[in-house]
Amino acid sequence: MDTRERIGRVALGAAIVAMLSAWRAEAGIAISGGTPAQRAMGQWAEDRFADAGIGVPSLEVRFHRERGGCDDRLGLYEDGVAHICGVHVNDLSRRNLLHELSHSWVESHVSASLEVRFLRLRQLETWNDHDAEWEKRGTEHAAEIIGWAVGGQPDGTGMPSIPMNDTRQLAEAYELLTGQQLPD
Repeated sequence: MDTRERIGRVALGAAIVAMLSAWRAEAGIAISGGTPAQRAMGQWAEDRFADAGIGVPSLEVRFHRERGGCDDRLGLYEDGVAHICGVHVNDLSRRNLLHELSHSWVESHVSASLEVRFLRLRQLETWNDHDAEWEKRGTEHAAEIIGWAVGGQPDGTGMPSIPMNDTRQLAEAYELLTGQQLPD
């Protein structure tokens, strides 16, 4: 191997390392606004996805004091940004944060063919038709299920707010979406 070939290979290797480093630096959750407790909740949510082994969604989380930042709701995922509204850090806000982060995860991990299989499994007709009721949209079922699973699979009031939400049905849907069993 001559000197030019060695230099070329070294340059190519350096470029690959730089590209992978830049990609990894962009993966994960960037947090805007919020109190120290809310920012800690954002880190907690990122850790839940990492611990589940399904990959951490890449998005920005923006905390807002008032519901106006969330279209008068508690949370909203739109164009790579999860808007979380309110000032409290409690079980409901953690559940809401996981749900909105799950929308980002679903957006980047669920193919059109997987959407169809998921709709069939969940006995739904639409993925994200805003004319359909919230609990009849596949994207909401997927976000509820992923959020519930990575959040530790709570029972009672922590169960997903969708039909067909017994643990067996949720586990089956999670496995279809992720290709993995429920995390411990």
